[in-house]
Amino acid sequence: MDLSIVIPVYNEVEALPSLYVALVETLDRLNKSAEIIFANDGSTDGSGPCLDDFAAKDPRVRVLHLSRNYGQTAALMAAIQNSSGDVIIPMDGDGQNDPADIPRLLDKLNEGFDVVSGWRTAREDAALSRRLPSILANRLISRVLRVQLHDYGCTLKVYRREVVEDVRLYGEMHRFIPIYAAWEGASVAELPVGHHPRRFGKSKYGLARVARVLHDPPDIVGRLAAGLEIGAHLHLGHDAEQQEQNARKADRRCEQRQRRLDQRDVIGIFQHHRPAEAPE
Repeated sequence: MDLSIVIPVYNEVEALPSLYVALVETLDRLNKSAEIIFANDGSTDGSGPCLDDFAAKDPRVRVLHLSRNYGQTAALMAAIQNSSGDVIIPMDGDGQNDPADIPRLLDKLNEGFDVVSGWRTAREDAALSRRLPSILANRLISRVLRVQLHDYGCTLKVYRREVVEDVRLYGEMHRFIPIYAAWEGASVAELPVGHHPRRFGKSKYGLARVARVLHDPPDIVGRLAAGLEIGAHLHLGHDAEQQEQNARKADRRCEQRQRRLDQRDVIGIFQHHRPAEAPE
């Protein structure tokens, strides 16, 4: 399998049909095998049956139904763990990411990069509640973690499979995968992408989510280390003994959190929907 499109969905029933049509149009133009994996994150608005309809008519579509709303990161992780493509492409389910950008991102990846991150240069979001907090958060994260990206929050990215297949995430950590990759020696690029205004439903994000991402700026490195399992790979100017202590603490937090994830958040909480095989 060449491509896996992974899409977390939470109460986006009105946006899904146009997103699916645009995605199919893009994939049909690419000379690549592809699968589309939707992770239904406990939707209550009819998104689940809508996704099942896609799967019933399109063999490329698979649907994971999570037992309740676990959040975007857990839904993405479930989709990634159940994907098989050599390249993994996360997207939002609200229709604001444009599938037409996927070929350009793949072209950039083929220049020799391991990660290509989308950059929404003309965001169609509220200035005060979403754009300004995002700008400030991106600047802080880039400064502290020394990986320069303009838009960590853009879900539309492309990853080579080996970059993400062993990553275990929680909280809001999905946005920091490019940092993990860069610290592990992967090459990361950024490419401007389109961003549509939200036509249906309402945003699930805002100032409260920024606060969760940057819960405690002085501790963000430790949170990343725990969430991304990078432990002793950190080089932040502390003495060697302090680095080793921080790495051990981060590894313990990661192991504890991963045990909880394995027990509750991902393993066994979803059902697969695959189209029935045609009778012979």
